[in-house]
Amino acid sequence: MKIQLTFEIVSFTGGLVVGLTIPAVSRAKGHVIVDIVLGMVRPKVKIALEIFNRFLGMILILLLAYSIMQIGNDLRTAGEVSAVLRVPFYPAAYGIAVAFIVEFFVLLGEMLKTWRANNE
Repeated sequence: MKIQLTFEIVSFTGGLVVGLTIPAVSRAKGHVIVDIVLGMVRPKVKIALEIFNRFLGMILILLLAYSIMQIGNDLRTAGEVSAVLRVPFYPAAYGIAVAFIVEFFVLLGEMLKTWRANNE
């Protein structure tokens, strides 16, 4: 029983920690960037590619947030709870979806900052 309880607690907190830290890591630029291709192009092309990349990221993040929100709705409707603690799953799904929406705004801010720096 203790191992199952520990497994549930670690699973919940691990998922939430990873999901909720995505916007913070993105804002701190803690992600890996492969600069091989961008190092070979002109600065104007590099800026255009960075803006395009962030735009695609924003679309992907919004789709993920919507999908995870739908999963949360399904979990809430079905009444899904964990086996040992009997904790509902849907608040974790909603929390991760909100973190993805925050990530969308982080990417939007980065895109606008790159755009403004290019136009000044």
